[in-house]
Amino acid sequence: MEEKKEPQKKKFSIKEIFANRQYRAIAILAFYVVFFAVLITMLRTPASVDESGNGAASSLEGYELIDNKNFNYKYTVTVDDDIYYYEGKKYDNKEMVTVRKNEEEEEYYFVDKKTYIKEGDYYVLTESKPYILFDFFNTDTLDMLIINGTLIDEEKHEYRIDNQGVYDVLSSYSVKVDSGDNFATLTYRNSYITGIKFDLSSYAKLMRENYNSIIIDMQFYDFDLVDDFVEPNIN
Repeated sequence: MEEKKEPQKKKFSIKEIFANRQYRAIAILAFYVVFFAVLITMLRTPASVDESGNGAASSLEGYELIDNKNFNYKYTVTVDDDIYYYEGKKYDNKEMVTVRKNEEEEEYYFVDKKTYIKEGDYYVLTESKPYILFDFFNTDTLDMLIINGTLIDEEKHEYRIDNQGVYDVLSSYSVKVDSGDNFATLTYRNSYITGIKFDLSSYAKLMRENYNSIIIDMQFYDFDLVDDFVEPNIN
């Protein structure tokens, strides 16, 4: 008695798919379904700041000129009864600033996340930071703070930022902090932001120094007019 042979399974080949009109149509349809699914996913994914600190363009209306990092600036920081004045210029990843408090004056140079302080005719590498809330003055940080806030007065361009929102942006640690509201007011000229004023009085009470009030008034000007400046004498 002859043994029945199992019928051989027909092998499916790519060549056969494209030779058959029906299979070819299904394959093309499947390709476009996958393609558009991937495209939609990419478009819906929000832009984020990469690890190098070079953030994508801000979604904050009118922030483009500040985001270009080419401008002169004047900052006034009032901490309780102390007033600090900062006057400087920014070009890409380089920055020079003069800091004044009462009769004291210091000059700093920043490049590639390094800080130099002027001593005599030279700039010396230092670990000290010239600013109270130094990281607060990073343009990407300003952007994140405002975007994470809540617009409460569209006409005055005023935002409310709770203590947790400020802490989460300024700190690399995740810690629950006491509630409280802080405020940011934007100044526009020709549809571009030229000034930002922060009232951080609520957040000030959570700081190590236990301040009662912090007011930061930031003015930006001469956008795209700062020439690439020569690196100062570094010792």
